[in-house]
Amino acid sequence: MTQQEVAAGVVHRVPADLQKALIFTPMALAAWENITPLARNEWICWILSAKKPETRKLHVKRTVSELKEGKRRPCCWAGCNHRLNNLLNQKTTLLFLHKPEEKKILLGMKKRRFGKGKWNGIGGKLNEGENIKESLIRETREEINVIVDQNNLVQVATLDFSFKDKFEWNQQVHVFLAEKWEGEPVETEEMLPRWYSIDSLPFKDMWVDDIHWLPSVLEGKKINGSFTLDKTGDEILDMKIKEI
Repeated sequence: MTQQEVAAGVVHRVPADLQKALIFTPMALAAWENITPLARNEWICWILSAKKPETRKLHVKRTVSELKEGKRRPCCWAGCNHRLNNLLNQKTTLLFLHKPEEKKILLGMKKRRFGKGKWNGIGGKLNEGENIKESLIRETREEINVIVDQNNLVQVATLDFSFKDKFEWNQQVHVFLAEKWEGEPVETEEMLPRWYSIDSLPFKDMWVDDIHWLPSVLEGKKINGSFTLDKTGDEILDMKIKEI
């Protein structure tokens, strides 16, 4: 007989003892499947944090009981530090060239790999030994043949992304604006750049989260945010946004 699949958290897989208890209790399992991957992750990490076998058994029992009562996360739990560490280990960068007087920003349409077909800022993963700004300067040069000085990079947002059942996509994105640069953006094998009016950004062809934070950034605000997306990246399952 094939074992029933139980949805995981954003970092942790479902341990065998919890999976068995959930499958044995359909009401709790239904509640489990109805909460976000972020919430599931908190329950799992709380169970895994138990040092003694008897404590762990109590945590599993309480998880099932409280899910049946409608609770979505464990009470009085500091939170999963593994999720944060996982995100921090995968830093990426994002840059929007900005012409404030013309009310325009530069977007690039990814032509291959992750994010193909979507309009976004310029950026990517850090190479070994790079810091955030060094990576962003390199990516901007490689993707659109534009030179930016690190002194002209202004960080405007830090965004944590988790993807359901796509842990390898989890990342922490550091978002910057720049109003000064050298050269004109050109198309490359990686990116097709295009200037857009701030009032008519192509949100339907951008990442689904962009509409929730990018307008605030372009109004001069600075943002911290966290998003949990489905495994395709097309649906937001959970989000928190805070102005700093």
